[in-house]
Amino acid sequence: MNARVIQQILPARSSRDGDGVRIQRVVGQRQHDMDPFLMLDEIRSDDQADYIGGFPPHPHRGIETLTYMLAGGFVHEDDFGNRGELRNGGAQWMSSGRGIIHSEMPLIHKGLLHGFQLWINLPAAQKMKAPELIFYSRPFHIAKYGSWVYDAKGNFVFQFEFKDKKKKKKVIFSLNAIDSEIV
Repeated sequence: MNARVIQQILPARSSRDGDGVRIQRVVGQRQHDMDPFLMLDEIRSDDQADYIGGFPPHPHRGIETLTYMLAGGFVHEDDFGNRGELRNGGAQWMSSGRGIIHSEMPLIHKGLLHGFQLWINLPAAQKMKAPELIFYSRPFHIAKYGSWVYDAKGNFVFQFEFKDKKKKKKVIFSLNAIDSEIV
């Protein structure tokens, strides 16, 4: 087994997005050298006031999003008539292509809402493709950017890699989706 050395820890910043939803943002603030990864957010709260406003209709173009929910869930609706529920342990992959208007509204429940969303820059040649939407239930594999795997301790981990253009080396990023909390 090859040991990996942690070379950098990116601190999160508390922020609000959508209709006042409290999030922790890691990638997407001062860090601009992780292309194709544009943004990584965590939502984690057991106080409905932190997330009840959700993310009302808003546009996306030229990106993909990967959303993974550990607890609670969201309803996705878009201007193409797609509707789906994302719940505990599930994931949603959305490619906005040439453009989509969608909303992500929390499923009303008591207790913890906890999930992650990763924004991925589409290559220039794919930015005008038709939008796509896929819902996954656990376990799943998204080979395009990375995969959800079980580590040696049985934890569910999302691992992806990218080439750092400035340093000309491969960077591997792992997100432990069981115990994780972006701080």
